[in-house]
Amino acid sequence: MAKMIEFDSIAREKLKKGEILIYEKAVQNPDGSQKVFFVAKIYMNAKPEEVWKVMRDYDKFEEFMPKLRECKVLKKEGATYYVRYETKVLWVEA
Repeated sequence: MAKMIEFDSIAREKLKKGEILIYEKAVQNPDGSQKVFFVAKIYMNAKPEEVWKVMRDYDKFEEFMPKLRECKVLKKEGATYYVRYETKVLWVEA
């Protein structure tokens, strides 16, 4: 089971006000290159099963993810989905 995410009081208040919290983490690869991961956290006033129903409806992602170019389920193993997302560059408008 995934570890529960703990929020400090400042982050919790920001989330409840509707802010989206975005965290960046750089990871060094063995070959010296670098991977960057982004995690966005939002507060949803909904039951977990309602959230997962939307989050697993990959065919409708473009309706609420305007920067999405493509979303493709590569494989599914039980409750685990392997999904490829292709997005426009975030925060950059051309």
